[in-house]
Amino acid sequence: MNRHAVIAVLCSVALLCGAALSSRVAVDEEGVRGYHAGVREAAARFPLDSGQWVGRDVPLPPSATKLLRPNAILARQYQSTEREDLAATLMIVQCADIRDMQGHYPPNCYPAHGWGAGEGPVDARVGELPALRYEFVRRSERGEMGITVYNAFILPSGEVTTSMREVRRASSDYEMRPYGAAQIQVLFDDTVPAGEHAMVLAEMRRIADPVVRVLMEGAFPIREGVSR
Repeated sequence: MNRHAVIAVLCSVALLCGAALSSRVAVDEEGVRGYHAGVREAAARFPLDSGQWVGRDVPLPPSATKLLRPNAILARQYQSTEREDLAATLMIVQCADIRDMQGHYPPNCYPAHGWGAGEGPVDARVGELPALRYEFVRRSERGEMGITVYNAFILPSGEVTTSMREVRRASSDYEMRPYGAAQIQVLFDDTVPAGEHAMVLAEMRRIADPVVRVLMEGAFPIREGVSR
């Protein structure tokens, strides 16, 4: 198995991270159902291939979807047809309850599955979206392997945040909670030149637009003084 294939499998590892299980509070049920349906429909329009990028779905274990209870979930590896050294795995997951997102956080997930923390977190961007960059390493008899993870959350207000504290704050709002929260994550292995990350991240953001646009339109009134 080559390293690009290994990095695709890592999405399954990330999705196995714990998520809090809890009952839901019924608030504007029609609005909640409509919002979640819109996200699912956008996910159904998500392109498999786009321009130079050829995608393939990453298989996800049933246990992952059981823990996250996602309303919509996508995990795809994209390989450039123009350059063999350019590949990334794009994952978008939207949970129907914000609290289910709290365990799905890179500083917790990857170390819990044998990855040592490297450099970071460092401020970064996925296209125009603010993100945090994390680096992780794993050592074995065959040598050392590194991965770089870019991560951001999208709240039901349409706000994009890199802060788990903000996700927890939103999860404590019983009116906002049923609208869920989303996460966008892009993973690279250490064979992809770091100088190419920004370009590939912009491409992943473009490919993800059918879903991200709906998420950023939001469904819950945004807080006063905060812009999307």
